[in-house]
Amino acid sequence: MKPVIERILAILIVCIPGLFAVYGWKWMRNLLHDFFAGKPFAWLPFLGSLLLFLTGIAVIGSFIYYRDKKRHRIQKERREPSS
Repeated sequence: MKPVIERILAILIVCIPGLFAVYGWKWMRNLLHDFFAGKPFAWLPFLGSLLLFLTGIAVIGSFIYYRDKKRHRIQKERREPSS
């Protein structure tokens, strides 16, 4: 039963930041569309959506990197810090 709960938690860890990233991307796209349609550019919402997008992508990327590192799928040069 425990591995099932761990897998559900792992899916949530990936999906929730993924939803933030998708929402940030959608918001940026809509703001750019409004700008090209003739409305003034809204900098603050654009920067907020960019932050959402980059944070979501960073969390997903770090999760995948950690998982691959744990399963020894990362090249040896990248696993160990250089001296």
